[in-house]
Amino acid sequence: MEIILTKKDMSLLRMAKIASRDSNAKNFRLGAVVARGGQILGVGANNTTKTHPRSNSPNNRIHAELSAIINARTDLRGTTLYVVRTGRKERPLLARPCKHCQALIQKEGIRYVCFTVLGGYLKIEATSFKG
Repeated sequence: MEIILTKKDMSLLRMAKIASRDSNAKNFRLGAVVARGGQILGVGANNTTKTHPRSNSPNNRIHAELSAIINARTDLRGTTLYVVRTGRKERPLLARPCKHCQALIQKEGIRYVCFTVLGGYLKIEATSFKG
């Protein structure tokens, strides 16, 4: 179920876009912010050279979602995760979390996920991810 974005959501998406600039990927960059009630709990970016034991993605690479969750260092139940993927000139690209990140998001109890799509943004309930 799609949810209407608020001004607060748009502000946090801008923060995720800024976080994507810390990515070391060449073709596209992802940034993520996890927040509760407008308060940022964790920020992260994808990293193509480092690995992490909590990653269950191919090659254990650090996805932006995982990075933000690790950096939060707190209970994330009921929070919202914002994910932005940018290409050349920071144009938004599809940033729907992969199946590995979807499982992590649900395990952490994150309630909503807001991510870039071609031409805009989408906010959905995390429980709507299908295996």
